[in-house]
Amino acid sequence: MKHLKIITIVCLGIVMIGQSQVWRSYTPPALNVTKIIIDSVNQRAVFYGGGLGGNTWYSSVWEMSLEDTLHYSWVRMPVSGPIQKRGYHCFIYDPKLQRGIVFCGDTSPTPDDYPCYTSDVRALNLQLGSESWQKLNPTGTPPLPRVCADGIYHPTRNSMIFFAGVDPNGVCFNDVWELKLDTLRWQQINPTGVKPSAREAFHVCYDQTNNRMIVFGGRGDYGSFFNDLWALDLTKGSEHWTQLFPTGSIPPVVCSQAYGYDTKRRKLYVFGGWNYYGGFTFYNDVYVLDIATLIWNKINPSGDLPAARRNSAGAYDIFNDNFIIYGGDAYFGLFSDTYILFLEPMLVGSEWVPTPIINSTPEIIITSPSQDFTRVRYILTRPENVQIDIVDLNGRIVKNLISGLSSSPTGWLVWNRTDNNNKKVSTGVYFCRLQTEELTLSKKFVIVK
Repeated sequence: MKHLKIITIVCLGIVMIGQSQVWRSYTPPALNVTKIIIDSVNQRAVFYGGGLGGNTWYSSVWEMSLEDTLHYSWVRMPVSGPIQKRGYHCFIYDPKLQRGIVFCGDTSPTPDDYPCYTSDVRALNLQLGSESWQKLNPTGTPPLPRVCADGIYHPTRNSMIFFAGVDPNGVCFNDVWELKLDTLRWQQINPTGVKPSAREAFHVCYDQTNNRMIVFGGRGDYGSFFNDLWALDLTKGSEHWTQLFPTGSIPPVVCSQAYGYDTKRRKLYVFGGWNYYGGFTFYNDVYVLDIATLIWNKINPSGDLPAARRNSAGAYDIFNDNFIIYGGDAYFGLFSDTYILFLEPMLVGSEWVPTPIINSTPEIIITSPSQDFTRVRYILTRPENVQIDIVDLNGRIVKNLISGLSSSPTGWLVWNRTDNNNKKVSTGVYFCRLQTEELTLSKKFVIVK
């Protein structure tokens, strides 16, 4: 058996010594047409919804920690509130209120109800320990129901701004809408300039440097596919469309790619997709657009190349400079794999390295994303009976976090730094102790103000 390489990563600030691309694979549930957002406050990727094949939709939420690249894996997030199955939706991150905003999509409860397009809005609270759904009720005239729209969060307007999509009759839109997140009011934006063609299954990103929304590719009416690029200037009261004409290795005319935007370097990554010209063609290429220079480049990572597919979810890991893709579909059905395209500087090797989800050795990982919570991640070799406690320096159990059969070999626990009597603990040194029938692990950590 080929041994996995140990890759050493050195942080060099803004200094880059070469650029290597390495794919590694991971395996969450099989889904397509879902969406991933990056919860930057809690340093995690989050996906919601998507398909289990056809129009059988999924309602669960999953998270992947971005704090430890050696243990990438999806963990089901416990979420309270009114859940809803949904696919082909728009999903953006609102950092101001630390929540995901879900708009539009297909919410058919059963295959017989297809299609059941919607224009309602839901919020996923992502505060640690309080993850919950809430149905929002904006005022104003809402957009028409649709699927396959895409949008951005605009920080100064404090808005969700989205573009286009397709209605239940297969007719595409090219309209622009804004949902003010402070007042929860819909308003349509009517930019000047020549509009992009109506479309679905395209991608957008927010170029904060130039205060504009970038639109790439998609699929239009009558089976047309696009690889064009547009910019919507979002200056309040002077919104304006402009077509851009990039150079370089321009991607083919495809839709339904996975994409991720590197906000630091202003680079848009796209993977896969499909088109139909006499037959279905699926892709597994990776292209990157430098927004500053408007130059496309095709990159050719080494390693275990993901299979060609469409309808994958994608996101850019801003903490580790990696491009995440998950799931999708092709001729033979759905994919359940997750790949990470490692893009950071490396000192050894550059190849596709398949890596298992769970490390072969049980482990405890402690992180403290805020002054009020400590996150405990446990990794086991299999689901089994486990007890995890917070213990003080005298060996006294301060708080029992879990006791019983774990539903998964890995999971996250959130400790609000209270004891078993619900009283806040003092600062100092503590231990997280994990016990199974076969082993006991202990990890020391410190609580400071």
